[in-house]
Amino acid sequence: MTTVELQAASEEEARRYRALVAAYEAMLALVSDEGPLAVAGLTAAGVAADAALATLREVTAKLGPERLAARVAPPPVTALWRESAAIAARAAELNAALAAATAARRDAVAGRLATLAAGRRALAAYRPASVPRTADQRA
Repeated sequence: MTTVELQAASEEEARRYRALVAAYEAMLALVSDEGPLAVAGLTAAGVAADAALATLREVTAKLGPERLAARVAPPPVTALWRESAAIAARAAELNAALAAATAARRDAVAGRLATLAAGRRALAAYRPASVPRTADQRA
């Protein structure tokens, strides 16, 4: 790989890591919001994260041998590699936070569903016997 190719691939890697961080930040904001889940926004951010990860896999496959080579990379390239490593660490932190926020939201929804189910059972227990059960169903 030439120095120009190495520089370009390293710049692309940093760009993709920044895109991944942006996607994770968007997903975390959406999942952390107490209101209704914005499914379209979450889907768009997920697609962006998947695209960034796909490109990162390709770029990392190209850069891996260069990083392991005995020759020293030019200083601008090593600076990009350090930048990418820092951005990747941030992406990992956001991924962990996103997993925790998703689990918390799932648990909150499960709790609300359990409360609703208990209320529904309590209401059914107090229903007069003369009311047909089909009267509760709405078209």
